[in-house]
Amino acid sequence: NPGLAPRDSFHAAHAIDSGCPVIVSSDPDYDKVAGLRRVGPG
Repeated sequence: NPGLAPRDSFHAAHAIDSGCPVIVSSDPDYDKVAGLRRVGPG
């Protein structure tokens, strides 16, 4: 996904592939990933 660091791309792809469409992160770049919903920590 354009705009994501390689490590972030790996985490996003793994979450989606595993059937977990939610990721906990303070990084707003995850908001650009279709099929993934970011939840802020805390």
